[in-house]
Amino acid sequence: RGGLLLEVVVALALFVGGALFVMRSICDGIAGRDRSRQRQEAVDLARSAIARLEVGLINLSDLRSGRFAETGSDADGARIGGTGVEGGSGVGSGSGPDAFIVDASTERSPHRGLTMVEIRVRAAQGGDGTAPGPVLCTLRQLVRLRNDDAADASFLEDDLLEGLPLESPPNP
Repeated sequence: RGGLLLEVVVALALFVGGALFVMRSICDGIAGRDRSRQRQEAVDLARSAIARLEVGLINLSDLRSGRFAETGSDADGARIGGTGVEGGSGVGSGSGPDAFIVDASTERSPHRGLTMVEIRVRAAQGGDGTAPGPVLCTLRQLVRLRNDDAADASFLEDDLLEGLPLESPPNP
């Protein structure tokens, strides 16, 4: 009788261990799916901001101030809010798991007429959803800015460029 009881206890322990392993695997799969969805939404938000800048729906000052979501509703109903990092702007959809903070920065590129625009999308954290969290997406793209954007790009002048012509010589 003692051997039968021992076999039942061992079988029950193996069954419970296997069930816990399967449940943990399912939970990890769901968490991974949610992280992947959040990253994809961050990429979509960054691409949308760059596309709106390229077609002229917004300008750099709109992007930096966070007003780019006002020109159309994002799929997640993005709202303006939060504080950005490095002089950026905040865009989020509340304080839930899908809230984002968008930072925009520009730098001069070696290509005439093009500006390197970097969009960094972070997960929003904190009770009010305005504290920057981990970076989910960084999109760097060369963009041809409109004339009013070029004046707003606020590039730092390099001392080496002083006195050089702004226009490149014509090609023969």
